[in-house]
Amino acid sequence: MTSSIFKVRISSFFVFLFFSYTAFSQVNSIPGYLIKLNGDTTRGYIDYRNWKKNPSEISFKSSMDKEWIRFNPLTIAGFSVADEIYRSSIIEKESILNESGDSRYDSKLITETDTVFLQMLISGSKSLLFLEDDNGTGQLYVPGGSGYTLLTYKRYLKIQDGKQGYIENRTFIGQLYEYLKDCQDISQTLNHLEYTRADLIKLFIHYFECAGSPIQFRKHTEKIIIELGIEAGVVHSKMDVKSTTNALKDINFKSSEMPSGGLFFDFVIPRSQRKWSSHNEIIYMGYKTHGAYTDDFNAYAIDFAFDYLKLNLMLRYTYPIQRSFVFAGVGMSNAILIHKVNEAHESSIFHPPSVNPAFEDIRKYEQGIVFEAGTRIKSFSLALHFEATNGFSPFTATSTPVKNLYLFLGYRFK
Repeated sequence: MTSSIFKVRISSFFVFLFFSYTAFSQVNSIPGYLIKLNGDTTRGYIDYRNWKKNPSEISFKSSMDKEWIRFNPLTIAGFSVADEIYRSSIIEKESILNESGDSRYDSKLITETDTVFLQMLISGSKSLLFLEDDNGTGQLYVPGGSGYTLLTYKRYLKIQDGKQGYIENRTFIGQLYEYLKDCQDISQTLNHLEYTRADLIKLFIHYFECAGSPIQFRKHTEKIIIELGIEAGVVHSKMDVKSTTNALKDINFKSSEMPSGGLFFDFVIPRSQRKWSSHNEIIYMGYKTHGAYTDDFNAYAIDFAFDYLKLNLMLRYTYPIQRSFVFAGVGMSNAILIHKVNEAHESSIFHPPSVNPAFEDIRKYEQGIVFEAGTRIKSFSLALHFEATNGFSPFTATSTPVKNLYLFLGYRFK
């Protein structure tokens, strides 16, 4: 009966969290602005998706009580949201044909025309923009003419003396020299330049320093954020013996409630809107249980007590709801045994009472799977963990699975 209630409570809690996520995961309204085709700016809210590739369209509304309106590069001149700036432009971009047929051996870059949102990487008196489209190709642009010019680069195959290797078309070096030549030492910086966002951003920073010109905007690369905290609470544990031969299999061991707690540290994954993180815990937990059985001549009282130091490694998803957050995660638990009680007290009509090990050997390292769900308000969190471990028995014929339910109150350091 206790086990059934235990499972029902777990299931109900996770179902509740699932529907909470479903209800609130439709949009992510972030303050931003649009630039209309006539140059006017309209402020409001943008459904920000933390795009890994340049978006082909966005959703915008001027106030929270308005309906979402979709815009694409043909209907607006640009937009800005969450430290990201995009400009609409008709551009030439690398064609997927470069990766097929004889084009793989041709130094000429095949391009196609498209209308896109280019992302601003750095701007001032000079600007650098970036495009990653559905083909997954990263391409860099600078202002040119009435729009933006593709910085040309191609890595192609060449066969010489029966050997095949890669050659680079580095036309972009000459393009950058022409664009930045008012800095006298720019040619020295171009010598070892690679066609990457990081290298070109460094080049433009050097240009601004050389020209004595201020940087008006720079897109900063998101880094891993580390968050630390403490948590404490209670753990409800239930251990069972499963065996076809061990006499303990028929004992209904009592459940246990013990204090638990420790430290946690989160590694927030970059470009995930702080929603995805590696949630890790170092916690103490323990449980103790008792059971008894008798036969025709003997009575047995079985006592188990175990203390563990655990390392839980989980992947967590966090979603904001107004000023609070809900989260859910899954991962693996790793437990090192630090103390044990493993006793079988025997009373017999044939000999004096005795105490012997209930199990001849005890597993020192346990593993399990752990699920979590909870909520956070400011620095405080309330979390429920469900854990199923392989237990202390190292024997193939006898298993001792343990199910743990934790309730933690946590505090996250600022």
